[in-house]
Amino acid sequence: MTGTDSLSVSVRMDLSSLPTLLTCYQEKFEKDLNTTDYQWVNNISLVKNSSSIINELDRKLLEKFTNKDYVNLWLAIPEIINWDTVKGFIYQKGGKTIYPDINIDGFLSTLDKDECITLELLKNRHVYCADEDHKYVFKHWSIHKCIYAEIDYEGNKYTLNDTKWYKVNEDFVLKTNNDFKKITKSSLTLPKYNGGGEGKYNSDVAKNHPESFVLLDDKNKIFHGGGQGQIEVCDLFSKNKQLIHIKIYGKSSVFSHLFSQGFVSGRLLQLDPEFRSKVKNKLQAPFNELIKVDRRPNENEFTIIYGIISESEGDDLYLPFFSRVNLNNTTKTLKGFGYIVELLKIHVDDTQAKMKILAPSKRKKF
Repeated sequence: MTGTDSLSVSVRMDLSSLPTLLTCYQEKFEKDLNTTDYQWVNNISLVKNSSSIINELDRKLLEKFTNKDYVNLWLAIPEIINWDTVKGFIYQKGGKTIYPDINIDGFLSTLDKDECITLELLKNRHVYCADEDHKYVFKHWSIHKCIYAEIDYEGNKYTLNDTKWYKVNEDFVLKTNNDFKKITKSSLTLPKYNGGGEGKYNSDVAKNHPESFVLLDDKNKIFHGGGQGQIEVCDLFSKNKQLIHIKIYGKSSVFSHLFSQGFVSGRLLQLDPEFRSKVKNKLQAPFNELIKVDRRPNENEFTIIYGIISESEGDDLYLPFFSRVNLNNTTKTLKGFGYIVELLKIHVDDTQAKMKILAPSKRKKF
């Protein structure tokens, strides 16, 4: 089932059963969701009926650029990309420079000295994925689509995510932030990220530390029935029974995929001995001895770690609000399955963070 305003369903059934199915969907739609598990539904609403509020929020967004107030304002890749083919990013009107990641500073460097940032400019200026030959690959997005912002207005909290404004209940914001702060920060130390994408990073960690980690990323997915398809157990599995899932910093959709990976594999490891057997068969000694097929993991025996590669300064990790909500809910569920859940910030090597690649002068200027 997918969609926001509309309902899209793909299901095998007889036509005579359609009224029953529609009645079921109507009952679920009208059901009161004032339960703990669904509080986010009643506390986050899409702003779509008041153009005056949207106009004011857009004005405040532009005001932040004018005042150089970049607190709670940043750019992030809005979806998962194939880092095997992406070397970096080229901003429209940014000349020949490839940046290792997208951020506010990179975008601002492409503006003319007296150029004013308007909503039209944000919507029409794009950033492109590029390969090492400075050719556009994969796809591109408007700067506006890459912006995430949190703005206070008339006593309410609003967030801009994927070009849409959402109103969030202040009490829910407070509860979400408090729950997020309670998530354990992992003491695990991993090498700094030095470019090349998540796949290369995971592979390098496993290759350079074979006594501590084994690679189980998307190239080692497990085909599992029951509608699950191919399951990624984790990116790195450690000798200390840590299931480590890693993503480069992105917007809510990217983190949603990350958190879902940990949830799906964690649930199957607990509930499905057949899945545990398949995981065990993927591993070589001594790592395969850590998985017991004939019993589910004990309470706090395994740790699920969400590792996020971020070039921001310091050890704190600031996630978009929707991602904080998602992680809080996922953490609660995984703890119910008996896992320890931790959050890990993976730093970016200073050289990589500041690296810019210039195309040879003979190449066409973008």
